[in-house]
Amino acid sequence: MKKETQEAELLPMTQRNEPPTPFDATPAGMMQQMIRSGVTSENVAAFTELVKLSEHMEDRKIQRDAQAAFNASFVQVQKAIPAIKADKAVMKDGQVLYQYCSYEEIWNQVQPILSANGFSVRYSQEEKEGKVTTTCHLMHEGGVTVSNGYTVRSGKGAPGMNETKCDAAASTVSQREALCDALNIIRRARDDNANMEGGLITVQQAKELRDRVAATGSDPARFLAFALKGKPGDFEDIHADMFYSLDAMLKKRESTK
Repeated sequence: MKKETQEAELLPMTQRNEPPTPFDATPAGMMQQMIRSGVTSENVAAFTELVKLSEHMEDRKIQRDAQAAFNASFVQVQKAIPAIKADKAVMKDGQVLYQYCSYEEIWNQVQPILSANGFSVRYSQEEKEGKVTTTCHLMHEGGVTVSNGYTVRSGKGAPGMNETKCDAAASTVSQREALCDALNIIRRARDDNANMEGGLITVQQAKELRDRVAATGSDPARFLAFALKGKPGDFEDIHADMFYSLDAMLKKRESTK
């Protein structure tokens, strides 16, 4: 038996009774096979094409992995981002026209969530034919960037605003909307007419009333019972059309202090 084994080892590889090596049909496998067989002037062109194909497939894999990492992280961001309540109000003749979420309030709430999941944000802007377009570039540490643009008219702005302020206002609005669209942010009381049923005072107004009630020594429970017309709730649940009545009531108490 030992003699047969020794004789078999002396046979050429093609004549040995051994199972053939499985053929690797990948570009890397074919290049290895070509190297073993010997790269010649006839097959060097094919070898070069295999190298290009291998590099292309590797690039595609890197892109797929990066996109998968982006998607997984974005899912976590969507789970964590809260609905953001309006914190600013637009006034006219002492009345609240509507409430909105400021860019500062939105960014303060979403920035920590984005950073924790490997995201950062930058903006680019273009002005053309009286319109401002801001593009929000959502960048992930894995290498994928998704861009979302939002266009607004520059407009004339509020009375007394010069051209610079009008441009700045349009820029801020387009920046805010581009970010909200990119992250699918839900905003409470967004651009609502605050005098309509259901319109609430802003977060800032709620804090102001709470502080003033405490400063005047008023009973918060009795104050809220009046402000909410007997319904349960807190300062943030006060309707906007009650604010000026409550403000006048507190001013009377403050004047006696």
